Formats: sequence, structure tokens, C-alpha cells
Amino acid sequence: MKPIKRNEEQIALTNPDYIFQQRICEVIAKFYSGSPAKEIVKGQIAKSEQGMYPSYAPLGYLNTIGPDGKKIMTPDPVRAPLIRKIFEWYVYDNKSTLEIRRLACKNGLKSKRGKSSVGLKTIESILHRHLYAGYFYWKGVRYNGTYEPIISIELFNQAQVLLAKSTVPDQTSANS
Repeated sequence: MKPIKRNEEQIALTNPDYIFQQRICEVIAKFYSGSPAKEIVKGQIAKSEQGMYPSYAPLGYLNTIGPDGKKIMTPDPVRAPLIRKIFEWYVYDNKSTLEIRRLACKNGLKSKRGKSSVGLKTIESILHRHLYAGYFYWKGVRYNGTYEPIISIELFNQAQVLLAKSTVPDQTSANS
């Protein structure tokens, strides 16, 4: 096909051969952009079925290479004890998430990159995360992890009961 000149642009855009070529290119592009995504999801589900968390290790864990050469998640020797303490402060010591944040920062808990202190939302997220008790959800399905849990399921469940009790209904929806 010869190059399109400005005055011939309108003619080329309405040319049936040109339109056909463009449509073929669009279909091919859609096919190739969708295929890798499907393969990634299949790989993540297969990894989940083997009990391996299919994403980056969260705060408190490290991505390492296991004895078999596969990537695994192991407790971070520095941060994992602080993650456990967060649950213990919340369940056993009846500390608020704000108090826990202060204690965690005072005890040296830093963000995943280690540059800043953890925020209040991070503390709340940690308290809600099943992964620390040895299981996780991926694409809505529960999987038992093959990694070492940081806390017991009992401690996690106690935290969930307390979190449910402390949740205050949204006042704006009650007034509408």
C-alpha cells in the first residue's frame, strides 16, 4: 500500500481494503493482549492450589528461594515478630490501632521498603489479613498456605471478633 498523502487521507480511510486491514489488526491486537493476561491468571491459580501465595510477600514476610529452587515466602526475622506483636497488642492488651501504630513504630517497624514508618491503614490492613494465620484468598477461593504462619488461627479469629465489635456503622447512611 502506498503512503497516504494529506489530500488522499479521506479516500484511504473510506477504502474498503484499508478498513478491512485495520479491522484485522484490531482483532489480532485484542487476541494478543488478552492471551498473556489469561495465562498469568492460570499461573496464579496453579500456584495458589499448591499453597504458595501468588504475589509479592506482604510486610512480615520475604520472598526467598526454597531448597527446590522455587520462590517461597518465609517470615522476615525482623518484621515477623512485630507483626505477631501487633495482633497480641490488639487482642491481649486491648490496644487501639492508633496505640499499636505508635508501639510498632517505636519498636522499629518500617514499611516494606524500609524507608518510612507504617501508617494507621497498614496496621488496620495487617489485622484483617488472613495470610498471617496461614491461609489466603485468591480470586475468591480460600487456599491453605504452605508457608510458615506468623500467628495462630485462634489469635487471628480473636482479632476478627474484636474488629467486628469495634466497627461503627456509617452515620451518614443512617440519616439518609
